[in-house]
Amino acid sequence: MSFPIIFLTYHKMEHFINPSLEVLDESWPNHGDVYIISDDKSDRILNCKKLYRFEYSLSWINLLHKGITKFQKDFPDIEATYLILDDLIPLKPVDELTIEKNESIFKHRKWNFLYYPHYKNGFNYNISINGQQFVQTPQEWPFYSQIGAGLLRLDYLLRLCEYAIDQNLHSPWEFEFIKSNEIHYISSYQWPTVRDGYSKQRYINFKAITFLNNGTFKNLLILYYLKQMPSRVFVFFIQKKNNIKHRLKGS
Repeated sequence: MSFPIIFLTYHKMEHFINPSLEVLDESWPNHGDVYIISDDKSDRILNCKKLYRFEYSLSWINLLHKGITKFQKDFPDIEATYLILDDLIPLKPVDELTIEKNESIFKHRKWNFLYYPHYKNGFNYNISINGQQFVQTPQEWPFYSQIGAGLLRLDYLLRLCEYAIDQNLHSPWEFEFIKSNEIHYISSYQWPTVRDGYSKQRYINFKAITFLNNGTFKNLLILYYLKQMPSRVFVFFIQKKNNIKHRLKGS
């Protein structure tokens, strides 16, 4: 049995969740139980083991902290889970043998943080364990606590959240900049999705549409991509206008 999976989302993304979970079942047949953390501005039924809803007013980090705290109280025997952002489900089949080996390494080595990059990178994967390649996240790497898809020990994740709250951090992007004295590991296995996932800056990522095999979810993304087109065009021209003004001021 694989580690449980926690997805963090919010109400505006929830119409994608159930169709995306169907993709998850296809791309990762032996995945663990799915738990979802979201806000309370929706009463949508999501097809997961348990859904946690908290105040809409909470920041992303506070929402994560409350959700993990409640999850840990409900399941005190679970020490670690996957934390996957809602738009970073695996869009193509996961290499389950690699995942199982990495899970075993994570568990027996008592690691706190193992990240699966969803983009090509230049890391020097100089740690070899049971045929799997890893690297310790360099301290100089700006995104030391990068998130997207990865395994985290719950006690440690809560400590990161508490530190972030103390530092008045709010967003997932701020979370990624957190430095820690604990070692974070990065796997050489590239998570089977596109960079930025299927949603990029509030808009459907066209790369996900071309990457995806599943017809139903692909059609849903195409539909929303077309719906968002007028807004995309408007934002594009506003940015162009602002760029022209900026250049004129500088000349």
